Amino acid sequence: MRVDEVYVAFLFAVFGIFIAALSIGIIPWKPSFVIGCGLVIVGLGIGGYCFLTRDVKFYLTWCFILTITGLASISWEFINPMFWIGILITILALVFLIPSRR
Repeated sequence: MRVDEVYVAFLFAVFGIFIAALSIGIIPWKPSFVIGCGLVIVGLGIGGYCFLTRDVKFYLTWCFILTITGLASISWEFINPMFWIGILITILALVFLIPSRR
């Protein structure tokens, strides 16, 4: 098996565990929380995948965008989403400083 196939299988397994935990009540059923958890899972998955490819900046950028959007969706009731937007802009500025491999 290729690394890509193993990685996608692992990501599906994590989503399966997430759906199972959601269905038995471990994770509360609130739409913003469910969408946020899904975005965080996909974002962290893309973050792990970025180290397996040559396009590190592209995948790392999408990792942070999805993960921080998910965190803002999860915590919008007690943390101002503008805080997460400020963190996202700061992190993206640092990611853009990473030299390209061209």
